[in-house]
Amino acid sequence: TSGPMVVACRTCSATFQSMPASGTCPLDGGPVEGTRDPLVDSLVDGRYRVLRFLGAGGMARVYAAEHSGLGTRFAIKVLRGDLLQEREMAGRFLREARAASSLVSRHIVRVHDVGEIRPGVPYMALELLEGPSLARFLRTNGALRPEGVALLGAQLAEGLAVAHAANIVHRDLKPDNVILVRTADRDVAKIVDFGLAKLVGATDGQANLTATGAVFGTPLYMAPEQVRGEAAGPAADLYALGI
Repeated sequence: TSGPMVVACRTCSATFQSMPASGTCPLDGGPVEGTRDPLVDSLVDGRYRVLRFLGAGGMARVYAAEHSGLGTRFAIKVLRGDLLQEREMAGRFLREARAASSLVSRHIVRVHDVGEIRPGVPYMALELLEGPSLARFLRTNGALRPEGVALLGAQLAEGLAVAHAANIVHRDLKPDNVILVRTADRDVAKIVDFGLAKLVGATDGQANLTATGAVFGTPLYMAPEQVRGEAAGPAADLYALGI
């Protein structure tokens, strides 16, 4: 089926929040127009058949896709075209792929592949999670019972422990970045979106692409040192988990 209406480049399929002032794609100069989502029903990187649009965030659009050879389904995450010219944003996207691909936990989304839809238009193929975000679950069902809070906290703490053992700090843990996946016997919480992840102990160029003193994250869940633009270590993730 055809996808939702988007503003997209006709030649490279990059999507934009709004029509570029020039009316052309800043990536390849192609014409930009309002159209059905060009990625739906397309074959990405010669192997991922895009099935449907799943949703969009501040940095990327996410699709359900099927590997043409394996028949396995994945989520395809594609950085928005209007961010591709910003080194900082593109760097965060690639850092998310590198960071999450190294983490193996039942409570962290798995990154399986990274590539380009077109030159300069990166994507990542992730584990396809079927279930609501914690934010959506709470809006629909209200507050969790104490035993549910305890189970959720234990699962997320287990996932964070794996990330912290690999010297990776998420820096944006919040209900929108937790997906609840139904298994045969219970819901399993999975941490997603490592777009603001920081590699603790890495060089400045590897660890943080933002300016010194810059503040990034979601204010309601940010530890005091993060709000002040100071270095955010594992304790900042635990603060967010507590909130």
